[in-house]
Amino acid sequence: MKFDYAETRAVIRIRPLDIKGPVNETYELLRSGDWDMLGREGIGFSRGFTWDEVARVEWNTLERIVEKQ
Repeated sequence: MKFDYAETRAVIRIRPLDIKGPVNETYELLRSGDWDMLGREGIGFSRGFTWDEVARVEWNTLERIVEKQ
């Protein structure tokens, strides 16, 4: 599964296996004071993910599969 978080700054990207990355990013987030703003943005971003939306996407996918048969 691939998901593009480009529409929000509330996701901090860290390279895989970068052990110091999470610590450094957390320190910078707390130092800069952006945590509150990013938290609010993250809440807004996550509101778009509901079980109703999951069900709609699944239903549409199943309909397309059935139509192809």
